[in-house]
Amino acid sequence: MNNNVIYKIYKTKVIEEPNTLALFDINRKLTRCELDKLSDTIAMQLPKNTKRVGIIMEHSVEMIAAIFAILKIGAAYVPVEPFFPKERIKFMMKESEIDFIITNSKYVDIVTDVKGLKIDTGYSINFESCDMFNKNIRENDLAYILYTSGTT
Repeated sequence: MNNNVIYKIYKTKVIEEPNTLALFDINRKLTRCELDKLSDTIAMQLPKNTKRVGIIMEHSVEMIAAIFAILKIGAAYVPVEPFFPKERIKFMMKESEIDFIITNSKYVDIVTDVKGLKIDTGYSINFESCDMFNKNIRENDLAYILYTSGTT
């Protein structure tokens, strides 16, 4: 087990101060422990052997939890703004070889040929979840693929 990966570094902070506010948006606040458990809840729903996950979501605490969940299973994420043109999103998902998508309910029709998980504001936390994820993650493994506008 490598302790120099993002979610392992975060996990040490959860253990040190579980009730410290981790993040918030206009709808919700999460402590470090709640964020960790929400990401566990999401990670448990991701298919085994997933390598790349597209994230087509509004910016929210649930989106951050989804990112942590993806990292916990040893996959890489591909963030996509939902307001991008539909064809651009489909191109990005195909080119980056995503095999799963996490999205909000209102965006499920953007990419319909890939299995996915809907996560909306207020997504329930399973406090019974446990951190039983990929222990073979290395610090040089791919974490994300980021597309830019190409103008810079």
